[in-house]
Amino acid sequence: MSPPLTENSAFDNYAAEYGWSYDNGGLYLGQHWDWYAGPTPGLVLMRQPPARVAVVRYHGLIPSELWSGQVLTNTDFDQVMALLNCTRPNPSGGA
Repeated sequence: MSPPLTENSAFDNYAAEYGWSYDNGGLYLGQHWDWYAGPTPGLVLMRQPPARVAVVRYHGLIPSELWSGQVLTNTDFDQVMALLNCTRPNPSGGA
């Protein structure tokens, strides 16, 4: 069984399987978030541990939220990626 994605290292590792890499953090809606740069320019995956996640597209400096909610498991993460049409190019061999 996979560790819950509420653990920082588990989230980082699973996100990396989809091509997302931790890119420090920043403010969004006046709150600090961990940011992940993704395989699509301008698309940012944001996380507030343990489970709050938002996906935001930036057009210049203007954010447009595409999705937000709770991501607790690999299945939750997979569903968000499916909504974004993101593929999993670097699977570790199991979800």
